[in-house]
Amino acid sequence: MKFDSFEWHESKRCSNIEKHNVDFEEILDLFDTFLYEIPDNRRDYGERRTIAFGELEKQVYCLVYTLRGKSCRLIRPPAKIGTDYV
Repeated sequence: MKFDSFEWHESKRCSNIEKHNVDFEEILDLFDTFLYEIPDNRRDYGERRTIAFGELEKQVYCLVYTLRGKSCRLIRPPAKIGTDYV
């Protein structure tokens, strides 16, 4: 899916860089690859959220996002869930 723009809380971005060494800006290319997506039905968030899994540079990531108009809002910081593989 293509989006006009991406948005996020800057404090979450900075915290994720510090804790996990993963920057939102560096993983936006995930949206140009195949993503396995499932609805995030863990609770009622008042909006539709999607959990997405994708691979970028031989690393698997998981993130949560929602749509705000034509913008993609990253909700949960991307997390590495795999190690390098071939």
